[in-house]
Amino acid sequence: MARVQVELPESFDFQTEIPVLSEHVNSANHVGNHNLVAMINEANIRYARSIGLQMHVAERNWSLVNADLEVSYRSEAHYGEDMIISLAVASVHRCGFDFVSKLHSSKDQRLVAVAKVAYICLDRAAGRAMTMPEDARSILPKGR
Repeated sequence: MARVQVELPESFDFQTEIPVLSEHVNSANHVGNHNLVAMINEANIRYARSIGLQMHVAERNWSLVNADLEVSYRSEAHYGEDMIISLAVASVHRCGFDFVSKLHSSKDQRLVAVAKVAYICLDRAAGRAMTMPEDARSILPKGR
């Protein structure tokens, strides 16, 4: 199987830190893939909130939902490490945008993973993708 290729930008717009807790570690003594994805999702929400973009608002008729996820694992993360997650907008398209992220250990700067998450605007009533509203699009930094 071919490896996933996540193209990273030269610089990132946002950085956050998430500790590796005992509950993140699996029986092989490293962070399980589902917990790493949860960390990526948490970092994405923190980034979106930092720029004023709300992913889910009950009062509006659309939500931002994950359409695609690509993760390339580079090394194991362990209990007691903090994951430093750097994020950027990779592209903005008609229905949404892509976030790219780089996860590394604060302990030794070792690269743990790179990821790309594509978000689309979902018309909740119709259950399908819709054009991203301009007020939401205008919040996003221009893609790289």
